Amino acid sequence: MTDAAEQAGASWRYRRPAGPGVVLPVAPVLASWDRSDQPSQVALAGFLDHLEPIVGPALASSASPLALALEVGLPTGTPLSSGGRDLDNYLFPIVQRFGPARFAAVFARKHHQRSAITIGPAVPGNTDPAKGGWSRFAAWLTGSSQTVVWKQQLADALAATGPVVVEEGPVALHVAFRVSAQRNWASLWKPTIDALGGILGLERLGRPFHPRDDRIVDLGLQHEIDPSIGHAVGVAVWWKPADL
Repeated sequence: MTDAAEQAGASWRYRRPAGPGVVLPVAPVLASWDRSDQPSQVALAGFLDHLEPIVGPALASSASPLALALEVGLPTGTPLSSGGRDLDNYLFPIVQRFGPARFAAVFARKHHQRSAITIGPAVPGNTDPAKGGWSRFAAWLTGSSQTVVWKQQLADALAATGPVVVEEGPVALHVAFRVSAQRNWASLWKPTIDALGGILGLERLGRPFHPRDDRIVDLGLQHEIDPSIGHAVGVAVWWKPADL
């Protein structure tokens, strides 16, 4: 771990939950911000309703904090690292439905196999990302994460590390947050990833907070609670080209 990451106070603590997972009877559905009567919202609500009997027993039998892993199976021939289908947008509605505070870590992958979900205790890992070919940086952020200023703080911290855009192709990304208990940590995912155009590249010039985040085929998100930091957020990010 670099000094910067240590200063930001966010560390890579948890590993992906073990086990084959439960095969999902329906395909995962992306988050939607449309009106509740729109087809996208109806499809999302139906998917989450299908998850209730699958996820409920795992939540009832396991003490918090938990880890969740989602395998997003796409049809053969569907591109995995282009065309939308951002992994955080698959994870977000699931975690929101079942309670962000329950989960210390969530993971997602895209592939051409069947979709599945695994939930279990959040188990600290002994992986040293520095030995896995990961690049990394970290920053302290202040203010509301729903503002352009917050995203710009993160983008500037990344830019200060020098040129880091990953070569063309799929990307693995891991983000660790350090927050107070008052924060809904899931609400930090999108603005954080929006600010990572310096890693992922941009959809087009002039739109600094529209990264090519559909390149992410392997995503990890986790957090730890620190009541002493108030409304500040420590963010540490690791990334590397991903193998498909």
